Amino acid sequence: EIASCLVGSEMCIRDSRKAVVKERIDNVAGTGSAILAGETWLARAAQEGDTFEAGDVVIISAVSGAKLLVAAAKQEHEVEKV
Repeated sequence: EIASCLVGSEMCIRDSRKAVVKERIDNVAGTGSAILAGETWLARAAQEGDTFEAGDVVIISAVSGAKLLVAAAKQEHEVEKV
């Protein structure tokens, strides 16, 4: 399994890791954040034109600096929303 390690962080994000959208992700508006392992990260859609609403479960497709690039989670990745 390939890992993308963050500079200056002990945490590694592995492929297909899930996050939950905290603030609406909209690349055009320049907004978005997601919660990963209890921490809030800046987040943007990996594919231009995609948007995600607060509470959506997303898959991390890449890390760019301190920003997560995310994609839609497939049905098998959905988790129960509380």
